[in-house]
Amino acid sequence: MKAKILIIDDSGDFRAQVKDYLKMHDPAIEIFEASTAEMGVAKASCVRPDIVLMDIHLPHGNGLEATKHIKEENPDCDVIVLTMLDVEAFRQAAQNVAVTDFIGKSEIYERLMPSIERCLKISKSTTQPEKGRLIMKLGSASRRVAIPQPKSSAQQQSCCSREEQVRKIAYELYEKKGCQPGHEWEDWLEAEKLVFK
Repeated sequence: MKAKILIIDDSGDFRAQVKDYLKMHDPAIEIFEASTAEMGVAKASCVRPDIVLMDIHLPHGNGLEATKHIKEENPDCDVIVLTMLDVEAFRQAAQNVAVTDFIGKSEIYERLMPSIERCLKISKSTTQPEKGRLIMKLGSASRRVAIPQPKSSAQQQSCCSREEQVRKIAYELYEKKGCQPGHEWEDWLEAEKLVFK
């Protein structure tokens, strides 16, 4: 059976880059795309993907909320978060919604295919929280492999510019509040509203 992968990201350039990368490794993969949280949830409902590659910061909602909806309807679907900001608060929030793996966008050429392969190999009889913990543990312990970087670093930077804006604003909000730990998630959501309004 061919694996079905749904890429949910608001950047068409980034989706195309990930799609090319996946097809280079396995031409048989069926790839579907969505550019907003609500579109992603609707497409996941129709397509019933094996794996969703989810951005956290999306128009019309965020990736973690979309993940909750997708997992409610299809608990066996693995969700791999691809994000610009690798912060413990976001990792924890992702684990709370049973995300299978959490990968920084700068690491996709090293970590994405091994994570997808683990998702497809691990038995669907494993409960989702156990499966997520197992894959995250394996992912952090896996040996890094040198894989060619994208042809254009400018293309990678441009496709992530809005996330970069959100990151900067979130950090400014965090500093304004006296760098108090535990509020990073709220600062990020507030920054997201400002950038995507």
